[in-house]
Amino acid sequence: MSKDSRREDPALTPERESAPYRRRVSDPALTPEEISSLLDDPLVLSDKNLLILLLCHPRMTPPLLLKKLSLLSPLDLARIAHSPTASPMARTMTMEQVLQHYETIPLGTRKSLARLVPPAFFRRAKEEDGSVLAELLNNPRITEDILIQILQRRDLPRSFLVRLLGDSRWRNRSRVLFLLVQRGVAGEEVLSRLSRAQLEELSRNAALPQALKERVKELLRRFSPLRG
Repeated sequence: MSKDSRREDPALTPERESAPYRRRVSDPALTPEEISSLLDDPLVLSDKNLLILLLCHPRMTPPLLLKKLSLLSPLDLARIAHSPTASPMARTMTMEQVLQHYETIPLGTRKSLARLVPPAFFRRAKEEDGSVLAELLNNPRITEDILIQILQRRDLPRSFLVRLLGDSRWRNRSRVLFLLVQRGVAGEEVLSRLSRAQLEELSRNAALPQALKERVKELLRRFSPLRG
């Protein structure tokens, strides 16, 4: 076979050649030394999917991972953080890398990240655009506990809080509603969905509008007295 015919043969393109590499980089028995060698392989370096697959290997070490993080986009890094095979160390390191450069990431990319990254990322990421945080509600890994932790931040945009109040998944969760009342987003219309303990805490909130506080006290009077 001539050199020219080899170049034109689809069976010999890098895409076809990468198939055995996919099996190789996914081999759970790889040693750190073998991983290091593969990380310098030209085919792996030329194929972003192969590189990410290798970086997600459970035996990937911090020094090896750190050498390649600069080659990856924020969404590539989020793929590693999302991978079930990546070690906890790798998931943490990739999210730290995204966090360091978060303010320079374009709006559209940040929206994609919100749907993909571990939701706890937004306990620290200083996101001021409500449309980005709204995408977080479409993240399949968001839980009520993590959402409550995010809501503890004082710098959340009001547009996100309003969006959350109307979200079908969260608008009946008393812990979420309680915080939205405290933030001045939800009002009298949600008080009946709160627990006695939550209402009692609201009654002690000096920042609560007086009319709302009176409604809280009215609802509290409907509860049976606690037995001492």
